[in-house]
Amino acid sequence: MTQPARKEEPSMEEILASIRRIIAEDEQESPSSGAGMPQPLRPVPAMQDEPMPSEPVASPAPSSEPGWTDRSHPSAASAAGQRPTDEGLLSPATAAALDAAFNALAQTAQPPRGRTVDELVSELMRPMLKTWLDENLPAIVERLVSAEIERISRARE
Repeated sequence: MTQPARKEEPSMEEILASIRRIIAEDEQESPSSGAGMPQPLRPVPAMQDEPMPSEPVASPAPSSEPGWTDRSHPSAASAAGQRPTDEGLLSPATAAALDAAFNALAQTAQPPRGRTVDELVSELMRPMLKTWLDENLPAIVERLVSAEIERISRARE
C-alpha cells in the first residue's frame, strides 16, 4: 500500500470526534426548536370497517427470472401428486455421498458399544476392594458396634 492512501483515510479519533460534533450540534438545535416538548394530540376520525371481498385475492405473477422459484407454496404439479420437472441442485451420486457422510458422523456421535473406562476401572478395582474389605471390615464393624453399645449403656445410667 502507498502512504498517500493511508493519509486520505481518517483516523479512529477523527471519526469519533466527528460523531461527537454532530451529536453536540443536534443537542444544541433540539432545545431551541422545541422538539423536546411533546406536541398535543389532535383527534383523528375513526376508520370504517370494510367487509372482506368474497373472491380470493390473486397471487403475484410468477417471476420471469430463470432459476428462482418459490418453494414455500407447492406448485400445481406437486399438488396433483406429480413430481416437478425441476431437479434438485445435487446429483443423485452427490446426495448419496452426503447421506453416507452424515450417517458416519451420526454414528461417531453415538456412545461406544464396547466397554467404557468406568466399566474397566470397576472391573480392575473389584479384586482390590474385596481384599481391602476382607482385611478391614470386621475390625471396623467391631469398633462401631462396641462404640454404640458403650453409648447406649451410658444413656441408661
